[in-house]
Amino acid sequence: MRRNKREALVLIAFMFIGSIIGGIVGKLMSYIPHLEFIDKIGKPDIVSVSFNPLFDINVLRFGFDLSLGVNIGSIVGIILAIAIWSRR
Repeated sequence: MRRNKREALVLIAFMFIGSIIGGIVGKLMSYIPHLEFIDKIGKPDIVSVSFNPLFDINVLRFGFDLSLGVNIGSIVGIILAIAIWSRR
């Protein structure tokens, strides 16, 4: 049971790191002429997930904002991370 839990955490870590690296590479590649489409899917008006809870009392106001932007590079990064993880 413990091994399965560890394997799931390793997979999630691989996917998280793959999405970050893929997103950075995708953002950098979007500056190359004729490759601008790579970053088009990540625009906030096309794909956007936002979570913004707010705790407000008269003396204290606390907020947290979480948003998720996806581009083609991050999707490819997640797919490559899963492929690398499955070969382990």
